[in-house]
Amino acid sequence: MGQNNLDVATTKLALAFLYQYRGEYDLAEPLYQESLDTRKQLLGDDYFDIVESISAIGFLEQTKGDYERALSYFLNAFNMSKRLASGDNEYVAETMKNLGGIYRILGRSDEAEAILRNALTIQKRLYNDGPHPKIDNTKRELAGLLRNSRRFEEAKSLYKEVIDSRTKILGPDHVEVAHVWNSYSQLLSDMDESDAAIAANKIFIEIMLRAYSGPHPSLGAAYNNRATLLKNNGQLEEAIEQFQLSINMQDAVGLAKRHVNRSFPLGGLGLVYLE
Repeated sequence: MGQNNLDVATTKLALAFLYQYRGEYDLAEPLYQESLDTRKQLLGDDYFDIVESISAIGFLEQTKGDYERALSYFLNAFNMSKRLASGDNEYVAETMKNLGGIYRILGRSDEAEAILRNALTIQKRLYNDGPHPKIDNTKRELAGLLRNSRRFEEAKSLYKEVIDSRTKILGPDHVEVAHVWNSYSQLLSDMDESDAAIAANKIFIEIMLRAYSGPHPSLGAAYNNRATLLKNNGQLEEAIEQFQLSINMQDAVGLAKRHVNRSFPLGGLGLVYLE
């Protein structure tokens, strides 16, 4: 098929997602760019496939922590989708959600909330008020914003809606359901509902263990989160065990020694020892 082919460009995009997920950003970045260049060459400058590629590069920059570059890509994708579509459109709503998410990270809370609520309104009209994964993603982003601004009750309601929706769509043992339980447990911790937070985290880990038959990076994050909850609850010996499980899991999956994710359990373990 050769390099100059839309199917090849789509496969490169999917492979780049995989590399990004594994933290191999140096391998992901050129594939994202090659996919974008091929799509532009074959489709022109304004096309929904171009929106997808630009958004993907934005997510890579966000993951790497370069939020201003991520914002530039997300704005580009949003403006392009607005040029291409009129009225309610799934690409417009999705790029609005992405833009709202980066505004939240940058502390531009008022802008983030306005655009996320607008995106959610469009998605509810597009998808007949759900359940739908795109509605869930926007609700989860909005819930995170509300959690940061300590509007806990609305955030709690949104997380519970997302758990219910994703369980109906994906089943109770899907990793996406698990991740929402994780976010929910962190919210409960912020609300000083320690026992409920630990119980929600337990559900998170149980689902992850059923979903993965062997070592997985997400299990490392799961143990780290449980350890943090236990530390905050004063259960220091149990916290040490969970932080060590997180580190062991990172070793088991071959996470790079200087990967940023290693800082979380190591830093948490250090804080426990200080206490």
